[in-house]
Amino acid sequence: MKKALIIVMVVATMAALFTACSQPAVQPNPVPPQENITAEPSTPPTGSSSAKLAAEAEDAQGKLIGRIDNNSIEIELTPSDTLAFRVTDVLEQLEGIKDGDMVKFSYKANAEGQMIITKIEKLQ
Repeated sequence: MKKALIIVMVVATMAALFTACSQPAVQPNPVPPQENITAEPSTPPTGSSSAKLAAEAEDAQGKLIGRIDNNSIEIELTPSDTLAFRVTDVLEQLEGIKDGDMVKFSYKANAEGQMIITKIEKLQ
């Protein structure tokens, strides 16, 4: 009799353990995905005199804010215009340029509308 009671208690405990550790049958409502919102247009318009809107520029000047990641930097063109630029092809030219330095650079837009720096140097 005691053996039967112990076996029933063990089986009941195991059943409760497995029930408590299983996932719920009904999943809570997932959060709907948010739309990707970009601040800059995907392809910049051409024919404008503003450096922020130009598809390319020679000898633009600005203040290097810093690196965003290994392939991108941020440059302040005016107090209200700060842009991100890709620097994959000119990484060696960034040596010796620190955050906050004034720089002179050339850039162009690629097919995806990203601004790619083609030349960069520190202003004295």
